[in-house]
Amino acid sequence: MKIINKIKTIKLSPIESALYGYIAFNLINLMVHIAGFYTYPLLAQMEYVVYICKILLVQLIRKQLRSEGSRFAAEIKWFKRIQICDFVELFICVFAYQDIPADFYTIILWVIKGILSYQIFASLIGAGVYDTMVKNGDVENKNYKYFIFRWLGTNLLVVAGIIGELYIQKKAMLIAVCLLILYHFYLQIDVVMRFWRKGFKAPNFEEIFAMEWDETEGEVHIPKALDSSNVQSALFPESDKRSQVNLQSHFDAIDSIDEELNELEKEHVSLGQKIKNFCKINIFGKIDKAISVMSGLFNRVDKKYRYALYLVLFIVFIICRSTYQVGRRSIYNTDGEIVTDQKTVTRSYNIKYYYTEDEAQNIYQYNTCNLMPSISMFYHEKYGLINVKTGYNTGAKYDDELTFDKTGIAYDQDRHFINTKGEEVLKVPYIVKARTSFRQAILNSFFEISDTNDKNSPSFMMSPSPSVCGQFIISSDYTFFANGVAAYYTDYNLRYGLIDESGKLVTLPKFCYFNGDYDFEVSSVINYNRTQLDVVNNAGESILKNPTNSIHFYDKVRIIRCDSSYHNALYSFDGTYLGSGYYDSNYYYPGGDVVYFYKYDDGGDIFEKDATGTLEVYYGDAQKIFSSDEYYKCFAYSDQEKIDYLVVWDHDQICYLIDLDGNLICPKGYVNIFSTARHDTFIAVNEDYSFDLIHLDGSVVETGYQYLDLEDHGTTIVVKKWDEDLINYMDLDGNLLQEWTPQYY
Repeated sequence: MKIINKIKTIKLSPIESALYGYIAFNLINLMVHIAGFYTYPLLAQMEYVVYICKILLVQLIRKQLRSEGSRFAAEIKWFKRIQICDFVELFICVFAYQDIPADFYTIILWVIKGILSYQIFASLIGAGVYDTMVKNGDVENKNYKYFIFRWLGTNLLVVAGIIGELYIQKKAMLIAVCLLILYHFYLQIDVVMRFWRKGFKAPNFEEIFAMEWDETEGEVHIPKALDSSNVQSALFPESDKRSQVNLQSHFDAIDSIDEELNELEKEHVSLGQKIKNFCKINIFGKIDKAISVMSGLFNRVDKKYRYALYLVLFIVFIICRSTYQVGRRSIYNTDGEIVTDQKTVTRSYNIKYYYTEDEAQNIYQYNTCNLMPSISMFYHEKYGLINVKTGYNTGAKYDDELTFDKTGIAYDQDRHFINTKGEEVLKVPYIVKARTSFRQAILNSFFEISDTNDKNSPSFMMSPSPSVCGQFIISSDYTFFANGVAAYYTDYNLRYGLIDESGKLVTLPKFCYFNGDYDFEVSSVINYNRTQLDVVNNAGESILKNPTNSIHFYDKVRIIRCDSSYHNALYSFDGTYLGSGYYDSNYYYPGGDVVYFYKYDDGGDIFEKDATGTLEVYYGDAQKIFSSDEYYKCFAYSDQEKIDYLVVWDHDQICYLIDLDGNLICPKGYVNIFSTARHDTFIAVNEDYSFDLIHLDGSVVETGYQYLDLEDHGTTIVVKKWDEDLINYMDLDGNLLQEWTPQYY
């Protein structure tokens, strides 16, 4: 309560309130946009309101400064230029199409506003120090030097930190820059608090005669227009001699103060001017001079004519931006023949990309463009479809190229899925089309650099980026919708989300990475702030119990393996947890149509003879078909969608052919066993490098030859005679196919 009561006792002048409001507005605006990177930012339409509020606030500040007379003429001028920059930035945010030029010009405007803001507060520092010295006669005041260098040093460090972050790209540097910016705002508050109360409220020479005189319990305010020679006759009649004498004594005191202040002003004017000049810095002064020259060119024109010119230019701009013209290029087919009278601006092409229907052969996409220069940020193209067989033309009304999936639908960039006739098939939520301002996009890029390149940031083993067509991910089956959902990408916060087949929102855009390789039944994702890898189902729900560093999908058996520093866990595609502690060597020793894992118990080397663990073999829909602690790897191929054998290795590196109950099909083990094109026939290599042909019925054919290779898609065996460089070819029944020939190396 004491703090609240103390706050209530604080009385601020209108100009103080305006300056504090300006500083607070900028600080809150910056904090909101920084938070917008880590959570959902403002929509572009809300940004428009922010811009307008900023422009009106600056107008209020200019009005308050103007009420102080000519002392703040320079600050009024610089605040006006900040207003103009904000207006131009708002104009770009509303009307620009091209991101890259708009981002560039937005950054330029930021730099200009930063320079102007520096000039304003540096000038206030100089004026405050000067007025303080004039009021207090503080010739030996050295505090101003410390404050000026602190203000200059903080601004230079902020600029250096921002530039350095673009190269160093560390979170520590980013945090340092943010702290410096906060300190920069603190210094702005300190400027107003320190120098306004001590300096700016010093007696103003223009108001030296604005005084109060209390006589007979009343107040008399002396007009500024009157001086000491005529004021008494204006206020008092000739008969009131006592009042005239008292008033004259007041004027005598004022004249004495006036003379002292004039002498003090002459004594310190050179020092005060040096302080002001130092605060403004020469390089900024040159920029300000250039801006003044340009402004002067416009100010020479009468205001009403100037505003009329602005209105005419704006109308011309709107007409050029909104008017689209047809191109001059003809539309050709693959044989180089002109197929329609419709013209196009750039290239045209047949829509048959994913879409495979015969009708797609007759449908071509073309485009038109507005009247703005192609290199400007306001240039835009619209796209349309024409059926060269029927002549049906949708008209150029789509804001981007259309990509049709296998089912014949495309997203039109305006919340609709359409068919090849341009008819609406489905309307999607607004969040898909939503976007934020260019300033938020720039800040997001700046923060993303720090988040993704820091050594302390999580690193994930991910698949390539998803294929995004018209803000929607194409599934592995070349469709937008699969398993009841579609994955969208929004420019609003550069994130992914899900909608269902009816167009309803399944999840907000909350994934910064989304992979649709498995038709959205299960998808590997990275969370909003790039700190955690996850797997979600088609409802956007996580199916993992623990964080993970990498994800591997085994679509043959519909299993997911999630690896981390302390566990390797298995999950089925439906989210069933299968256990943890698994080692996978399928990459080095492929398992064919099965996937095997070795679940180790003690963390030892699974290839050692005394290793303890269990071999688990999966097939089909995450079905475990075999488990044993005698073996560590295997392979098998299915016959008529079933597995009826396994080739396994024990810890002595001996290979066996077994059934799914673990029984030996052939009576002995081998150094290695290879499958052939025949499901029931295998090549088994003995310790002396001779090979046998073994079969699933348990029969064995001992060839007596050395095995070299398997050719002709697994139907022909290359064999070699012992102690002779002669080779031959053998079929899978053990018959030699030709004469022995010399072996060429």
